[in-house]
Amino acid sequence: MNQKMNLQNNTETGKSKRETKKNISLRYFPIFGIPIVKTALPQNQIDELNNICDEVLNSPEKVDHSNKLAGVIKKGQQVLLPHKHNKDPEKDRTIKVFRKNIVKLCEAYISQAVTADEGSKELWSKYKSKIIQTWIVSQYDNDYNPPHTHGGVLSGILYLKVPKRISEDLDCPDGKLSFQGWLPYKPEWLMFNQNHSINPEIGTLYIFPAWLSHQVYPFDFNEERRCISFNLNATPLGESKPNVKY
Repeated sequence: MNQKMNLQNNTETGKSKRETKKNISLRYFPIFGIPIVKTALPQNQIDELNNICDEVLNSPEKVDHSNKLAGVIKKGQQVLLPHKHNKDPEKDRTIKVFRKNIVKLCEAYISQAVTADEGSKELWSKYKSKIIQTWIVSQYDNDYNPPHTHGGVLSGILYLKVPKRISEDLDCPDGKLSFQGWLPYKPEWLMFNQNHSINPEIGTLYIFPAWLSHQVYPFDFNEERRCISFNLNATPLGESKPNVKY
């Protein structure tokens, strides 16, 4: 199923930028019966986010996040993406627009998921979405992520850089994102362990339930694979902080 929606976007107007609306398409597709969302962000946002990530990854003030993540990263880095930029208003706007768009996309995901269930609609109407964390994952050859899950309600990943050999070789698992799940057989307690691999593409964003196990396979060529990952929680209306801490 596809859905259209407008996202905020920074548009060049002479020497400055202004916020405009960009119409994008959300594609919902099932993995093990679980809905996953796929969409793509405008190229100018990808370029702006890459510039910010370059700065963060090379900053002496970066906050290493690897001790809280599953990734086995030897050559690359796993660092927090700041929620604001104090020195550059344009970069600060880019970060804020990105975070607003994440929340909007996740709320669209939840809204679509509960459409046919009145009880769920009533429950979710009492909550708002709130980002817990966003972080940058920069990977090089032999870096990988073993099977793991995330905290919160929803998680997502936005691809900023993908080596050509990863995106072009559809049959090779190297550098791919792979989800793990189970499919029932007969009798029902007999389950098949299944993997579903996704080919990363620059600018593509995926949203999925935070509890869904996934991994990233290692690759053996020296090009950067870069993404921004995020976790989002449900916060009861009236509360300023997530009701669950991670």
